[in-house]
Amino acid sequence: WVALLSIVFFLLAITTHAVHKISLPWIGLTIFFILTTLDAIKIEDIKKNIDWSFLILLGAMIGIVNIMDDIGLSQLASQHLSGLGFLLSSQFELFVLILSVLIFTLRLFLPLEATSLLVATVFIPLAQLQGIDPWCVIFIILMLAECWFFSYQCPYYLMYKSIADENGRGFDETYFLRFNAFSNVFKLGAVFASIPFFRYLQMV
Repeated sequence: WVALLSIVFFLLAITTHAVHKISLPWIGLTIFFILTTLDAIKIEDIKKNIDWSFLILLGAMIGIVNIMDDIGLSQLASQHLSGLGFLLSSQFELFVLILSVLIFTLRLFLPLEATSLLVATVFIPLAQLQGIDPWCVIFIILMLAECWFFSYQCPYYLMYKSIADENGRGFDETYFLRFNAFSNVFKLGAVFASIPFFRYLQMV
């Protein structure tokens, strides 16, 4: 009940932000302290069940993006990536195709989180400079970065496979990987299918 009331309180705080003008991070922090004080969240759970390494990495990458904007590196990158900037503003489908190839290539060597943050650091400022809504670029990056073709690229699949093997519930891995590859093609198709909707909303 404490958790449910906290969610309701946070949603009300978001919807009435224009009235009370209280910064949402402070509201979130207040709710966090209430949950820990009432023992709805255990300190042990905070230590063990939160991916602190990813949060620190995410915070660092957000800081890097802000620093790039402040010191003018975003504008400099835009000048050197003027070709991609042109594609962003005039041929968005071709840009998405190039972005897909880049992300799929990086995912062969980098994990999901690192790939997403690295690509976002470069292309979100570029999208902003070209008048493209950054939300569209973030959506596409996250959709494509989730795609994987080989088992080593997906830690949660490896965990599932390990649990299935321990419980003696084997499965046809070759068939599963083929199905997963087909689903990746479907995700890419869904991204391209969403572009006309983005244009309708005047986001691209």
